[in-house]
Amino acid sequence: FVGPQSVGMSLLFGTPERDLSLPAFQKLCARIREASRRPNGSVGDAEGVEMLRSLGEFLVFGEMESEAANEPRKDVHFDVFCEGNTLGACVELTNRINSSGAKIQLLQTLSILVQNVRSATSLFFLLSNNYVNQVLETILEDRMDDADLIDAFVAFCKTLALRINPRTVQFFFADRACTYCPLFEKCLLFLRADDTMVRTSAMTILLHFLALGSR
Repeated sequence: FVGPQSVGMSLLFGTPERDLSLPAFQKLCARIREASRRPNGSVGDAEGVEMLRSLGEFLVFGEMESEAANEPRKDVHFDVFCEGNTLGACVELTNRINSSGAKIQLLQTLSILVQNVRSATSLFFLLSNNYVNQVLETILEDRMDDADLIDAFVAFCKTLALRINPRTVQFFFADRACTYCPLFEKCLLFLRADDTMVRTSAMTILLHFLALGSR
């Protein structure tokens, strides 16, 4: 398929100037972790969406900084993100808010992460803790009629599919026996979707899987 557009880059343009320093990012990650531990309903939809959106903006900025310094394997912002299980906190925060807006923003932020991470080690970290599979399995629960959420979900699936190769495919299975792959199962489900674009995207992803298996 066509390579992913730099969704993250678009976040940085047309937005007011803001503090993108490392201390500010550390504070944001701490806020997300704290918010993820609050009772259900205590974090507003707008607050949660803004935290997740800002997270993506910071991570893209960090990636750009590491590239500008000619150190693509040394992304300090990503290292901070990995500390304290911020990824798990993002998933938990979205579950607690349980709104379409928060779910869409989580998918967009995860897409930015998967698209922009450069080193294999960082990509393995993102995929190996099973949070991505958890999102694939649960984020559409009771919302299969939400067209905007479906669009964001399919876009996320396409981004993930571009990262599947013989070294990463193991992380897309949710069980030790490697018999259940949430990404593959969801794409099978979308083959019956009413939307032609959704069906086409699902078929493309499935063909990518099959091509990998035939190598």
